[in-house]
Amino acid sequence: MCPGTVQRSSSSLVSLIVTEASAQIVHAGQACVVKEDNVSERVYTIREGDTLVLQCLVTGHPRPQVRWTKTAGSASDKFQETSVFNETLRIERIARTQGGRYYCKAENGVGVPAIKSIRVDVQYLDEPVLTVHQTVSDVRGNFYQEKTVFLRCTVNSNPPARFIWKRGSDTLSHSQDNGVDIYEPLYTQGETKVLKLKNLRPQDYASYTCQVSVRNVCG
Repeated sequence: MCPGTVQRSSSSLVSLIVTEASAQIVHAGQACVVKEDNVSERVYTIREGDTLVLQCLVTGHPRPQVRWTKTAGSASDKFQETSVFNETLRIERIARTQGGRYYCKAENGVGVPAIKSIRVDVQYLDEPVLTVHQTVSDVRGNFYQEKTVFLRCTVNSNPPARFIWKRGSDTLSHSQDNGVDIYEPLYTQGETKVLKLKNLRPQDYASYTCQVSVRNVCG
């Protein structure tokens, strides 16, 4: 080395930090925790025809990849084969058949993938169908005759509908009128209510209305 010559050397240390993927599902609208059969789960409610938007917020390094999948509403149904590789899942005009459990899976090759899920409950209420049935009993000739009319109201809905029967503008209740009976037939699952008019009286000849509504499962 020559006198007066200065020699410098430098080195740099690069530190690479990797972290496992994490995920969180966020959305606009109403969600709640519903307990069924002693099992609690998070439920997001939406009306049929509205737009579903679910966002999977992820963290991790490298940046995780996101995949959306779903199962249908029935536990016996299989996973849908189609998947969405995007952090935001958007379904325009959602249909009742698109309800079910949606899964967000985030993975970046570090550790195990992060999986979050939410159940989407699509609510709907179809027009009710009203049918009329009549029975006539004739005992001992003309000494006894009974005419009974059954008004049957059926509707497809989710969740099960609430029924109100009206005669004119008056709400009917078998606790207030012993001439009527309101019940759910056997082997139905909340989609039908029957109004029984027992031994028709003069006031029973009137106009009847079946009003149906649904209650949001989140209150």
